[in-house]
Amino acid sequence: TLTLHLGMIVQALEGDKQLIDCEKAVCALVNRCELQNVLASALQHFYQHLNQYTLADMVQGPAAVIITQMHRNWMGNNP
Repeated sequence: TLTLHLGMIVQALEGDKQLIDCEKAVCALVNRCELQNVLASALQHFYQHLNQYTLADMVQGPAAVIITQMHRNWMGNNP
């Protein structure tokens, strides 16, 4: 079976964008600032944390009932 980890899904949807783009605006701290590196590290930790969970984890319990009903409604309206 295919395991879909949340971090992989979010990263695929968001792409490999940086949280800030130091090239976009003129900054007096160019090449003297660690903010971009700190944010890149934080983003990787964010994805790693999300990867502890799978899509299957998110559709357990009460969510499964609602998702099943939404799917039935959608399939009934879209043959």
